[in-house]
Amino acid sequence: MKRKNGFTLIELLVVIAIIGLLSSLAIVSLNSARDKANDAQIKSDLAQIRTTAELDTDGSGNYSAFVVDDFSTLVPPDCSATDTNYQLIKSTDTDQTSYVAVGQLCGDTANAFCVDSSGNSKEILVTGIPIAAASVVCP
Repeated sequence: MKRKNGFTLIELLVVIAIIGLLSSLAIVSLNSARDKANDAQIKSDLAQIRTTAELDTDGSGNYSAFVVDDFSTLVPPDCSATDTNYQLIKSTDTDQTSYVAVGQLCGDTANAFCVDSSGNSKEILVTGIPIAAASVVCP
C-alpha cells in the first residue's frame, strides 16, 4: 500500500486548538495592559489638574481662579469595567485655599487616584468617592 503524504484530521485539529489557546491568552494579557495604560492616563490627567491649579494661583495660594472649565476639558479613558469620572472639590472658604481632585482607576475597580493642594497624590478606596464636599484633602 502506498501512503499519501499529508496531515491527518486529528493533527490539524490539535494544531487549531493550540493556536486558539495561545490567542486567547494573548487577548487576556492585552486587556490587562490596556487597563494599566488607562490608569496611567488618569494619573497623568490628575497631575495636569494639579499643575493647572498651581498655575492659576499665581503663587498666592488662592484657587478661586481655578475654574471647573479647566477640569471639564479632560476626557477620562473608556474603561471596560467602570465609567471613570473626575471629581473636583474646592474649599468653601472665601479665599478657596485648597482643593482635591479624584478619578476612579480602570485596572482595579476598587481604587481611585487622588491629588490635593497640599501635594498628596495617592490611591484611595472607591468608598471614598464621591468625596464629601467639606473635604479638601485626599482621604
